[in-house]
Amino acid sequence: MKNKFLKQMTVSAALSLLATGAAVAAPTEAAVPKGGSLGLALYWAHWSIYQTPEAKVECPNGMNVGSREELLMQFPDKNKVYTYEETALNREAATWNPDIIKYNLPFKEAQGKIAIGMNLDGKVGPNDFTSPEGEKGVDNNLFRVIGCVDGWRGPVGVLDQFGLTRMYRNSTYNRILLEITGIDSMSNDDSVEVTSYRGLDPLITDATGNNYVPGGSQRLDMRFGQKLISHRKGKIVDGVLITEPADFILPEYAVNTQLIHDARFRLKLTADGAEGMIAGYSDIKDWHSAFIKGWSTIRSGQGLGSQPSHARALERLADAYPDPQTGKNTAISSAIDARFVQVFIKHPEGNVAEATPTTQRAEQR
Repeated sequence: MKNKFLKQMTVSAALSLLATGAAVAAPTEAAVPKGGSLGLALYWAHWSIYQTPEAKVECPNGMNVGSREELLMQFPDKNKVYTYEETALNREAATWNPDIIKYNLPFKEAQGKIAIGMNLDGKVGPNDFTSPEGEKGVDNNLFRVIGCVDGWRGPVGVLDQFGLTRMYRNSTYNRILLEITGIDSMSNDDSVEVTSYRGLDPLITDATGNNYVPGGSQRLDMRFGQKLISHRKGKIVDGVLITEPADFILPEYAVNTQLIHDARFRLKLTADGAEGMIAGYSDIKDWHSAFIKGWSTIRSGQGLGSQPSHARALERLADAYPDPQTGKNTAISSAIDARFVQVFIKHPEGNVAEATPTTQRAEQR
């Protein structure tokens, strides 16, 4: 009886509030940065791989083997003395010249109908994927190349950690910044401008060194970082930044760069930064330079990767930007999971994007 009475009281109280015009306050929209400008710094990146428990869906035939294992497959006779030319130089030649040197060891491509990415060409083809959220026509052939290579898989893949995440955290060479300008609303804005730069300063962490905190300043590299500056138009829909396609150059591994044709950003904006995806067509020559030719055999072997096999898979699965002379595709559809922390971008003339109220409170704490 007592519970019934309390329930009736609760209902009556709610009706009374509605009758008098009172209402529960709706969630407030995130504050627009002063000057309508928001700075973001990339601190975590991962080539997008759809992963299921034990990789049973995407790798039903198991995982690929690394360089050491392939060497034993190529030269199985332990009683035979092989020459240096037959072994090491042969593999080096196969790595650097995939179009010339024959190399026919088996390679397991990622399978299935689901992949992380975007519909880059606006079409839904028979070989396209569906995203985990249900988007049709997803293009991500790079997933087929690296999806069944242990070192590229998260959360602690050796190749991924050295090739992307570690460098974006520790190296200013890889300090990618985004500046969003013309913001009128952090929830819905039909026109904003997005420019990428390279920054010159370290990121700020908490006492553990593992968590990145908002509020640090970033000077722009307007000299050696000129080629990394790119511009695109965008919009904000339900708090998500969506940009139009434009070429984007991503620094990689402290010495290389990765050209991504028609790159577009889809990032959920938060009080402290943003996270989401960068998708486009990665230039396969840049992939060769950064992760195949540029890495030692021992580094690839640690992540069970094989440069000759990777090289051929990239050539085979490239699906965009055909060479006008040969007709061969020179780029491969791809996607990158990305996380950004909010920063103040300092332009050469001294202008700095001002803090939002949320960031100011974080600094005071």
